Amino acid sequence: MDSVPTVLCVDDFKPGLQTRKSFLEQFGFNVLTASSGAEGLKLLQHHHIDAIVLDYRMPEMDGEELAKRVRKISTSLPLLLLSGFARDIPANLKKIVNVHLMKGDPPGMLIKALDNLTHTTGNQRRAVRNNKKSVAAISTAKPDRRVV
Repeated sequence: MDSVPTVLCVDDFKPGLQTRKSFLEQFGFNVLTASSGAEGLKLLQHHHIDAIVLDYRMPEMDGEELAKRVRKISTSLPLLLLSGFARDIPANLKKIVNVHLMKGDPPGMLIKALDNLTHTTGNQRRAVRNNKKSVAAISTAKPDRRVV
C-alpha cells in the first residue's frame, strides 16, 4: 500500500460530520466531508475516493438517491451506509451499499468496516503517514553548515 485511503463522509448533520472526520483521521484515514449529496458528488468528481460513508436521511438528496448516483459513476466504489433509523432503510438500498451500520454502533465497527472495504489496517495507515512526515521533515530541514 503506497497511500492512505481517502474516505468521503456525507451527512447533513455538521457536528456529527466533524466528529466522524476527526475520529477517522485519528485512525489514519484521509477524510473529505460533504454536508449534502450534491456536494458529495462534486467531491467525488474531483478527488480520488476509496470509500464513502453516507447518511440515509438528508434533505434534497437522501442516501438512497446518492448511492444510486454513485453506482452510476462506479459499481465498485465501497459504500457504507450509516443511519440512525434502521427500520426506515429500504431493502433495495441495503443491496446497493456494501455495509450498513447504525449511528449508535460502537465506533470500532466503523473502523473495522472501513479497513475491510479499503483493504487496509491501522498499522499500514500509520506507517504511510509516518513515512510522509519523515520525508517532509527531511525536505524542509536546513543543511548543517558546520565546518569540521
